[in-house]
Amino acid sequence: MREETQERNKEIMELRFAGLSYREIGDKFGISKQRVQQMFSPPTSVRRYVVERANGKCEVCGIQRGNKGDVHHRDIQHEDFNDIANLQLLCRSCHMQSHELPGKGIQTTCDCGAKMHKAGFGFSGKYRIQRYRCPTCGKVLQRKAESRGIYNNNAA
Repeated sequence: MREETQERNKEIMELRFAGLSYREIGDKFGISKQRVQQMFSPPTSVRRYVVERANGKCEVCGIQRGNKGDVHHRDIQHEDFNDIANLQLLCRSCHMQSHELPGKGIQTTCDCGAKMHKAGFGFSGKYRIQRYRCPTCGKVLQRKAESRGIYNNNAA
């Protein structure tokens, strides 16, 4: 039984390194996306160290996150992907942007040069309005997206 579990875990790791999403792996093995994520999470002591090393601030934009930041693996192909040198603390917005594939989503940069963060959304008729806020200067930008989630670059 233990050998079967180790073999399954090894296969799950290989699929993740091959680029499959947590959801795709979970579907293949009949487990939840969250369970697959847990398998890749660093131990609590390592997470605590990464948060302390960053002084609780996102290592990309500098926004204060305290213990609530996401621990990001810089290189999933790294031999020991939970090695402290391979981990960084990110805010939710920078973490989501770090996982966006080229050509997907909207990479939004403020006039001051800082990356803008998602800051909520609303609806206007059939359109979903995504708001972005600059953590440096506070400027707010809105982008219109159809309710189905297909982005349109026209400003609201």
